[in-house]
Amino acid sequence: MWNRNSRLDPASFIPFLFSRARLRVVLAAGGAGAIFTACDNGGRLPVGPDLVMTQKVADLAGQQIAFVTDRDGNSEIYVMNADGTGPVNLTNNPTFDFNPDWSPDGSKIAFVSNRSGQDDIFVMNADGTGPVNLTNHAGRDATPAWSPDGSKIAFATERDGNFEIYVMNADGTGATNLTHNLAFDFWPTWSPDGSKIAFLSQRDGNFEIYAMNADGTGLVRLTNNVADDFEPRWSPDGSKIVFTSRRDGNDEIYVMDAAGTGVVRLTNNTALDGTPDWSPDGTKIAFASERDGGAREIYVMNPDGTGAIRITNNPAVDIDRRRRR
Repeated sequence: MWNRNSRLDPASFIPFLFSRARLRVVLAAGGAGAIFTACDNGGRLPVGPDLVMTQKVADLAGQQIAFVTDRDGNSEIYVMNADGTGPVNLTNNPTFDFNPDWSPDGSKIAFVSNRSGQDDIFVMNADGTGPVNLTNHAGRDATPAWSPDGSKIAFATERDGNFEIYVMNADGTGATNLTHNLAFDFWPTWSPDGSKIAFLSQRDGNFEIYAMNADGTGLVRLTNNVADDFEPRWSPDGSKIVFTSRRDGNDEIYVMDAAGTGVVRLTNNTALDGTPDWSPDGTKIAFASERDGGAREIYVMNPDGTGAIRITNNPAVDIDRRRRR
């Protein structure tokens, strides 16, 4: 998976997303719920936005959790109560469904499915009804991310021959290429005010985090390190970006100012830590870790890296990230 320079190999990055047991959490604004997407071993399960974590992990009692699991033999998107009871299969399809992302109002879930014969982006009601194919394109589409106002969806697609960042209207119309670069661009995440999109790119030789205006202008490189930086997530107040980096030898979680300055390491563990995401109020960061051995589990810590608490304990690894906003 990693090349000899300990960098992510672009050719293997997509399989890396779909096979590595990474976890993501995305919580709903106002604490309405959370989505956990999970992948286990070599199956085509996603990890992340995508593995994607985005909102609140604290105070989950009485809330719902959406997650990806292969408990029925293939990757499906489920929803369950926060205590693990009442699991319901939302997708119930013999193909692979993954990468869920809640709409800002919690009424819809965008996700990726290959039920049409290729990886397309779909949207369904929060109860699983009414799935609609938004992209329907021969090129692979991945990692959908709703804009804060719910009017747009950013996503990665290889319809132009390599992965680029696109944005489309929430009904799938008006798809527009924002990056226009021959390098690998992936994993978009919106700033809270909707004015900017951060993403990872290999355009300068290794994976770094960039930000651009929502129309693709004003590109700025935020990280500059010989190791790979990836999985960016903007803080709710827009002042910080949390991300994963291999700059200290293995996957650890870091935070930086939105301008790329003031980088601080939050985790320091020999096991893999990754796919971080903020609680809606910015007081917690959820992340995935193998620090207790075995399958990856989801943890929550304070924004300064202290007080890490394990909140899942399941050998089946039914988790990935996407919490209801």
